[in-house]
Amino acid sequence: MHRPAALRAALASLPPRAEYRRLLYRTIRPGFLAPTPLAGIGARLYGSRFSPKGSFDTIYLAEDPLTAFSEFQYPALDLIRRLDDEHAVRLPVLATLTPHAALDPGRVIDLTRREVRRAPGTDLNEITGPWRGIPGRRLPPTQVLGREVYNSGRFLAIRYPSARHPGGVCLAVFEDRLRASTGGDFLDLDDSANGGPVQRIP
Repeated sequence: MHRPAALRAALASLPPRAEYRRLLYRTIRPGFLAPTPLAGIGARLYGSRFSPKGSFDTIYLAEDPLTAFSEFQYPALDLIRRLDDEHAVRLPVLATLTPHAALDPGRVIDLTRREVRRAPGTDLNEITGPWRGIPGRRLPPTQVLGREVYNSGRFLAIRYPSARHPGGVCLAVFEDRLRASTGGDFLDLDDSANGGPVQRIP
């Protein structure tokens, strides 16, 4: 990963991409279905792959339901695999939401693309590698990148390869940047037909 100054210059030089418009998936515990299932406060409170602890709210989603499940359940699934005992861990009951996203051109940095990863000087090993408890660093590489992408003010989201489900793709959305957007960007959830939650950002 480039140092912060070079990283900022690299992010400013990235060309705009096509509009990002698709269904997404978010797996959460049922207790968080109300009142705002699309919320990124957990990433700010506890830290996450692209969000340093105490920084900014980030909503994490996936482009397919299996990736959403795998990302959420990874600690328990990993323990089951290591213990080789399918009854060793009880998987928590989950709810999977299907929001629709539409983000304007140039507002998503797509780290699934090799040429985009090359600009900030990162690679798949850094993007999908461990981010918790890296010794000798104040922040792991992905959180340094996430902070600079957020601070640039240019991007609403980071698209990136899943670390938990090979071939899967995830999206990290900066909640306050999306709420402040005036370009028609949105994240929309409507499960009212099933008696479920309804939420739209902004």
